Amino acid sequence: MTGKNIFKRESGESEKILLCQNCNEMLFICDIEHFERCPYCNSRIKVDIEVEDYILKPVIDKWIDLQKKPDPPFLEDNLM
Repeated sequence: MTGKNIFKRESGESEKILLCQNCNEMLFICDIEHFERCPYCNSRIKVDIEVEDYILKPVIDKWIDLQKKPDPPFLEDNLM
């Protein structure tokens, strides 16, 4: 199991999905975070920079979305 990690995109989807290099099953972020090995075939999951980016992308996207939202308005003094 040497070589590059394999990612695929579902038709019509912009998000990519990591595939196991051995059995070609889809590995979701929770699989990679919780297991060192593929839960389907028990082969080692190769974690490299591309996989780290795959894991962090949802966190970064959420942070970017939060930065775009305006700050909540402050309470007016006369309401206290």
